[in-house]
Amino acid sequence: MYYVIRKFLFSRSRWHSQIAFPTVLMFFLVTQVRNCEDESRILNDLHRITYYAAVICL
Repeated sequence: MYYVIRKFLFSRSRWHSQIAFPTVLMFFLVTQVRNCEDESRILNDLHRITYYAAVICL
């Protein structure tokens, strides 16, 4: 009986870890993609501001 309960708890624990790992991985990847998009947007804004400043100075 103890073996059956222990095996059930272990398999349940393994099932939760199989669900948790992909969830954490997806959260991490989505966060990284959003950070890259934000950084790209910031760099594009900086480039546009620099370009307009150069045009105004000419």
